[in-house]
Formats: sequence, structure tokens, C-alpha cells
Amino acid sequence: MEEEERLYLEEKERKVHRLVRLAKALLAVYGALIAVKKFVERIGKKFEEENQKGGVKRHILFLDGKTVKVEGPVTELELFTGLSGVVVDLTEAQFPKETSLTVYGLMSGISIKLPPMVRVECDSAELFSGYANLVPSYEDETLPVFRLKGMDLLCGREIKLGHKE
Repeated sequence: MEEEERLYLEEKERKVHRLVRLAKALLAVYGALIAVKKFVERIGKKFEEENQKGGVKRHILFLDGKTVKVEGPVTELELFTGLSGVVVDLTEAQFPKETSLTVYGLMSGISIKLPPMVRVECDSAELFSGYANLVPSYEDETLPVFRLKGMDLLCGREIKLGHKE
């Protein structure tokens, strides 16, 4: 009987040690994710400062959900997203002859809202991702072109007509 009790206590002790190691590993992963998030936030602040100056407008998201609303003339946008959900609202934007959005996504949901009467062309690569273009196909060559570029891994992406708010 004593032998069975000793074996039971040893097994219980091993399980407790496994749980402690698992808890330590989870805390380490959580700490690493928080550190990466803070680093990405600093990069995002730099991008926001650069966006005020003009040129390519860049946005970065990690473990976050956000709506990126673009107003005024826009020719080039870049979006870096990881483990996030983002809505890119271009309903108030003014499109020249061609506008491009380059998206680099990792396990994210990306929704792009466009105004009516914009032609959409897609030159992106998706790996284990879904893509839906819900914008009507316009044959008028004089309309501005919205070109979607980039790479996605395990993402869901949709382009649709939005409504001005």
C-alpha cells in the first residue's frame, strides 16, 4: 500500500512540475507578444508622423483592431498587419488615375471600402487566405484604377463599396 501511495505522490508531483513549466512558458510567450506590440506601436507612431508629411501613407497593426480612414488625394498606401482586424475606409479619398494599396498580412482580417466608379485590379499573392472582390466590374477605361498588391498568409480580405458617413 505504501508503494502505491509513494508512486501516486511522485506522479502528482511530476504533473505539478509540468503545469509550472507550462505556466512559465505561457508567461514568456505573453511577455514576448507584449514587447513586440510595444515595438510595433513605436513604429506606428513614426509612420503617423511620416504620413503627415505626405508621400506614401503607411499603417502598421499588431494584435489590434482599427479603422484606417483616408481622406483627400491618395496615390500609394502600405499596410502591415499581424493578428489583427482592419478596415481601410477610402470612401472619402480622391483617386488620381491610379492608386495602389500594398498589404502585408499575417493571420488578419482586412476589409477595404471604396467609393463607386473605381476599377479594381489585384496583383497580390495569398497563401492559405481568402479574397473577395465585391466591387462591380467597370469597363470604362477613364475611371481611376485601384490596384491591390502585397502578400497574405492565413488572412481574409474583402474589397467592397462603402458609403460616405
